[in-house]
Amino acid sequence: MGQLVRLPLYEEGDIVRPTEVAGSNDGFRPRTADLTPEQLAELRGTKSRYVEAIKDWVAKGTASEFALSPDEVRARMRLPSEEVGLANAHFRLGLFLRTHGRAEEGDGHLAEAKRLRPESWNFKRQAWNLEAPGDERSSGPDFWAAVAALGDDPYYEPIDMPGMPRPPGWPGPRGQDGGREEGPTPGS
Repeated sequence: MGQLVRLPLYEEGDIVRPTEVAGSNDGFRPRTADLTPEQLAELRGTKSRYVEAIKDWVAKGTASEFALSPDEVRARMRLPSEEVGLANAHFRLGLFLRTHGRAEEGDGHLAEAKRLRPESWNFKRQAWNLEAPGDERSSGPDFWAAVAALGDDPYYEPIDMPGMPRPPGWPGPRGQDGGREEGPTPGS
């Protein structure tokens, strides 16, 4: 799957795209080794389309079809809810305590973070690595079982951009028709 990069694009101090997954989609879900040539082509195409969109933005600036107005960016951005912020704070504190020799205390904070935000893949994968360093839980059977348990819900939020695929039944970004609350939009 490669490294996940979230990239808001800037033009003369303005954000022209919201934070989003950069050129990834859920095409990996059948497991990369089991993908058909068509599915592999779709995965590669998503990344290529995203790179081409960035090149178009660099060349054309705000005239690019991929650059959004400040109002459009604001409408797509989601601020974390209070619960998400608290979960993130517990998670970071838990990691800090574990790395400073206070594993039991840190594990309590990590457990609270996962309780507050059980859908967080970051929390799941890092917790698996902390619980059993060096094993394949974060990319092995536990990971794939957790991905399969998503059912029709996406692992990666679809990128709302011309030329990008949208999974069936996923009409909009999180918090907009997709049923996933991330918190209020900026300025609301």
